Amino acid sequence: MPLPLGKRRRLQQTAGPDGAFTVLAIDHRGPLRRQLASASPDRPLDELLADIKRDIVRALGPLASAVLLDPELGLDACVTHGDLPGSTGLLVALDTGSTGDPANLQTGLAEGWNVARIARSGASGVKLLVYYHPDAPQAPQVEHLVRTIAADCAREEIPLFLEPLSYSPDDPSRRLPPPERR
Repeated sequence: MPLPLGKRRRLQQTAGPDGAFTVLAIDHRGPLRRQLASASPDRPLDELLADIKRDIVRALGPLASAVLLDPELGLDACVTHGDLPGSTGLLVALDTGSTGDPANLQTGLAEGWNVARIARSGASGVKLLVYYHPDAPQAPQVEHLVRTIAADCAREEIPLFLEPLSYSPDDPSRRLPPPERR
């Protein structure tokens, strides 16, 4: 089955000349916000985060085949100010990011955002982080979410970059060795 033209073009935008993906991931929010809150208590955190993302994208974006940004702070700041080179692909996170909390392994979706809006923003791809283990009680809900987002991406002819984070359903705080990841 051949790739739809839109998806093929967007994959070309996100890969380097050799076809490899070298993605600068700067879609961090919650954990970064918590770190910055103690370091710069006098400056508005959203402004500080956006400025940091702009600096990183300006410095490293030209070296990557694509940059992954969050829709809440990074996307508008980096595109509006011209920090993201036009020759660099743009991935936008649909998820709200990692909770960093083993007791809260749920995928949240960015408020007001969906696949169609990400495609309209000029993005080359959609990123979705999910916490997943096939034996976990919430596995069917996660699988349904992924199927739904994948169908939306197919409709918009935009690639889905899936970031599954595996965990032990018995002890979510325990890191799984590679043979146990499924």
